[in-house]
Amino acid sequence: MSKTDCRGVAVSTGSAKALDGYERALAALNSYFGDPVAAIDTTLAAEPDFVAGHALRAGALCMATQRDVEPELRKSVEAGEALAHAANPRERGHIRA
Repeated sequence: MSKTDCRGVAVSTGSAKALDGYERALAALNSYFGDPVAAIDTTLAAEPDFVAGHALRAGALCMATQRDVEPELRKSVEAGEALAHAANPRERGHIRA
C-alpha cells in the first residue's frame, strides 16, 4: 500500500512509522541540523524495503565531502536497485540518479 509524504509525493511504503522516520531524516538534511544518515538508518533498520529511505540515504551521502563514504553510498544504491520492482517511478528515478 502506498502513502504520500508531507509534500503529497507518493512513496512506496504503507508504514506510517517509516514515513515519520523519513520525514525526520529529511528535515535534518534540509536544515543541516542533526544527522540525517543516522535518522534514516534507524528507519531502514525497521523497514529495509523502504525504497525512498534508501534514496534519501544515498542523497545525503552524496553531499558528504569525505571519499570514505563511497562504500556506504554504494550500499544504499544497491539496496534501492534491488527493490526497484517495488518502487514507484519517482523512487526509481532517484535510485538511477
